[in-house]
Amino acid sequence: MQDLSLITTRPSEFVAQADTDAHVVELWLHGRSRHTQRAYRAASERFLEFTAKTLRETTLGDVQAWLDSLCSIADSSRAQALAAVKSLLGFSHRIGYIRFNVSAVVKLPKIKNTLAERILPESEVHRMFALEPSPRNRLILRTLYYSGLRVSELCGLRWRDLQARGEEGQMTVFGKGAKTRAVLLPAGLWKEIESSRGEAGADEPVFRSRVKGGPLDLASTWLSEEFKHLTSHHTSMAFHLATLKSDAHPPFGSCDVPFSFLRSEFRGNGKAQLILESKHRQSIHQS
Repeated sequence: MQDLSLITTRPSEFVAQADTDAHVVELWLHGRSRHTQRAYRAASERFLEFTAKTLRETTLGDVQAWLDSLCSIADSSRAQALAAVKSLLGFSHRIGYIRFNVSAVVKLPKIKNTLAERILPESEVHRMFALEPSPRNRLILRTLYYSGLRVSELCGLRWRDLQARGEEGQMTVFGKGAKTRAVLLPAGLWKEIESSRGEAGADEPVFRSRVKGGPLDLASTWLSEEFKHLTSHHTSMAFHLATLKSDAHPPFGSCDVPFSFLRSEFRGNGKAQLILESKHRQSIHQS
């Protein structure tokens, strides 16, 4: 019997993993979250449109010129776009589609921490709740704040994910990084959520779109506008509880261990504050 371990493959016999840039992009995006796919696809399309070249023709100078062309946008957006392009070129190199990864020597720009510039005191958060006239929207805002859910996680909630724990409630959330966590809800909020259920079945969404009747869609609801900059509201609530020495249950599953993050995220930023915008948009009542 032939010893298969001695069989070698000549370079000319390598199997091509992709024939076109478009094919490479699809392979690169496969298995990523819907939100990551949308952001990465947009960044790669803008890059290829700027260079007017194929990935195989792209040079280091092309990457640098494209990066320089982004000088008018926010540093965080610039870094995100560059990270996407570096990921694409690195992937293309790893599968043998391009010979060199010219972006490997391009460093991501360092981003200034602007957390303190984008936050409101806790009192303003509760004032925002009080000023919201829609009971449904007010419940959504309170749920996001007290539960620490990401907007995408809230949109995906079904009644089967919720269960009572005495007078309080618990959510089972399957979120970012394909991780499942249990989130505890205070008694007052749990009672409000339960009373909003009506005759909804276990597989129906907790929060419905009033336009389509189905689950809220992150891409088309007011949530995407109200919370697109609110990347840390879930840690802020925990920080409020820690600062105020509250006896309430922290609204996080044990797998999150948020306080170690908070020590680094909020060090030197003064009083605990919540990243929430108080300006409401007219479209809030159209979802």
